[in-house]
Formats: sequence, structure tokens, C-alpha cells
Amino acid sequence: MNCEEFIRLSREWKGNVCLFGAGEIGSTWAYELISNAGFHIIFYCDNYRTGETLNNLDIKKPEFLYANASDLLCFITVGVKISKQIEKQLKQNGVLNTFIINDINCINELARFVDENPATQINEKLKRVLSDEWWISRQFKDVFGYFPDLQNPKTMNEKLQWLKLNDQKPEYELLVDKYRVREYIAQNFGSDYLVPLLYVTSDYEELSEDKIPDTHCIIKSNCSSHDFEIIRSKKDIDWEKLKLKYKKVFESNFYYVARERCYKEIKPLLLVEKLLETEEGKIPNDYKLHFFNGKCEFVYCSVDREGMDYRKIYDVNWNELVFDWSTSDKNHIPKKGPDIPQPVSFGKMLEIGKKIAEDKRYVRVDFYDVHGKLYCGEITLYHGAGYDRFIPNEYDLIYGKKLIL
Repeated sequence: MNCEEFIRLSREWKGNVCLFGAGEIGSTWAYELISNAGFHIIFYCDNYRTGETLNNLDIKKPEFLYANASDLLCFITVGVKISKQIEKQLKQNGVLNTFIINDINCINELARFVDENPATQINEKLKRVLSDEWWISRQFKDVFGYFPDLQNPKTMNEKLQWLKLNDQKPEYELLVDKYRVREYIAQNFGSDYLVPLLYVTSDYEELSEDKIPDTHCIIKSNCSSHDFEIIRSKKDIDWEKLKLKYKKVFESNFYYVARERCYKEIKPLLLVEKLLETEEGKIPNDYKLHFFNGKCEFVYCSVDREGMDYRKIYDVNWNELVFDWSTSDKNHIPKKGPDIPQPVSFGKMLEIGKKIAEDKRYVRVDFYDVHGKLYCGEITLYHGAGYDRFIPNEYDLIYGKKLIL
């Protein structure tokens, strides 16, 4: 999206506007974005829907648009896959004044542009659409089918959204920064709990076979999520592809994905850590301890990631709990697998986790146990950004009641 051009048009365009695309995009967030930017929308146009009304506007046939295109600005509000096709269709029929808005991330691009260019002038209504609260509400509805109650949240996921908006402390940036949190762990609990760090750089172009140590390792950024790369054989790595992957990470800003403000000012780095492995040469189980108001309510275990890859959830007495909280996919069916024993170092996990959690409403602290040796993984303030579904659904409210804001 050309953000500068969109803002210029919002200030200077005095004529009428139509939206081509009366589907999910055109009827919801794109309509809100365009109308709140100050554009005067007078009708919709669609190849398949005509003779109806949407947002109190008529849906016209394309021929109507072709006949009245000279004094109109047409926003193309369809999906990414067909937006260029629609643009070509319109141009072939004399509709030359077009602007594509085809992905909800256009709003994030616009929000970031305004943040990074503070002299940019936009109206108050557009500021609302670019706000954290608007974005969070829209994302939440897209996942769960209803808007969250951000004033009086009840479910666990609603309360995580409330925390994103209302619970901000300077230390949170340090805790979620995967590089700086190492210093926090070392100072408070000792460096023995850190996964060995082999290399760190602020330049993704340094990723090469020469720079990376000759040992099994894992590469990840300090400022994002799920961007890791496991390396067991350097000769099997496409280094240029890897550089491109992390170039995209560095050029993005993870804050705008789910509006977790603690990520906004993190300076991007790449970390190369020793790859923790079991005796079988696999990634060890990941023990995620969830603390509510300083109390560990359950332990979420990611088991056998390179094999059966399933999840187990236990209470602190290692009794299995019968729910899942792992994905926003409404069609997700949790994988089942055998019970796992309580890790040897579980008592120490609880001790460290409670110390980290003592002044926080909610926090998730991740650990690994490798042959009885404990390692601290990462600290998460908003599990799944507050968009992971509980299965069964009623556990969203059950655990929401346990978390006191």
C-alpha cells in the first residue's frame, strides 16, 4: 500500500468514491478505513452482487461504474489474489483512477507510516481506525466471531487484550527481547540457566557458512516470534534464502502484528544459540508455565516437536488437564499422545517462574530440561497474543475467572 499517496488523497480528493468489491473486505475493515479517512463513498460495485444494499449503499453493476468513471475515485477492495485482475478489468473499461486496498495489513502499514512520520496530518476518525484498540477488536472478531468487551473483559483471551492495552511497564520490553532477557535471567538467577549463545549480530547479511559455528545450532531473532531456523548441517542451508527471511523480519515491526507494545522499540538482532538436543538427537520438550497473579495454574508442554508433535497440559501436581490452548484455527483438532513424566528440574522451574511472575498479572515462562539440567527459554506476556482458542471453548471463561485484573 502506498501510504503517503493514501493520506494525500484523503486530504485532497474532493470528489466521490466507490468501492469495487462488496465482499468481506469491502463490507468491513476497508469500508471503515476509507470512510473514516474522510472519503465520500456513494456506492459499491461488484461483478457478482448487484441490486442489494451494503452499509446503506447501493451495489451497482460494473457497467454503471464504467459509465460514471470520469469523476470517481475507485478503491479496489477485494482479496490479494484477484486485486490486480480487477484493476486490469477496470482500466480496460476506462476506469483509470483506482487505488488497491486488498489486505488488512494495509492498516498496519498505514499505522506504522504515521508513527514514523509524526508530521503527517490525519483526521481524528482515521486515528481511531489506526489505534491499537480498533485493531485488537477487529482481529479478535475475525478469530472468535464477536467483538471483545475491553471495558469489562470476562474470558481469558479478552483479558489478554485488556492487558495489551492497559498494563505497560518499562521492564516488559526487556523481558520479551530474546537477547536482553538473557541479562535479566543471569542477574536474577544465574547464567547457568541460559542456553549457550554462540553468535549475535545486528546484520542479517552476516549469515553465512563461515560465520556460523560448526555445531548444531538454532538461529532466531530477538524481536519476533516463530522465526527460528535449526541448523544441523551448514552445507544444506540456502544462505541467500535465509538472509531474505531475516531481512523481512528486520524490516517489519512485530508490534504491528497484534499490537503488543512491548515489541515496538526493540532493536532487531539475530541470535545463534547452541541447539539443545535429547539423547536421541531431537529438540527437548518445551515446558510453558502459565502464571495467573503469581500462581502457576498449569504447565503447557510441547512434546516431541520433531516426532509425534503433540501437546500435554498438567497442573502443578502433574495431573493431566483436559483442554487445549494452542491455535486460532477453529478447525484444529488437538493431537493426542502418551503422558510424559514430570521433569527432574520442575521444582526449580516453579521457583524461578514464581519469582518472575510475582509482580505481574499474567506471564508465561518457558523452560527446557535436558538430562536434568534446566534452561530458561523465553518469557511471554500474552500467550498467542490472546488469539489462541481454548478447546473446549468453556475453558476460556473458566480461566478468565481465575485471572484477576
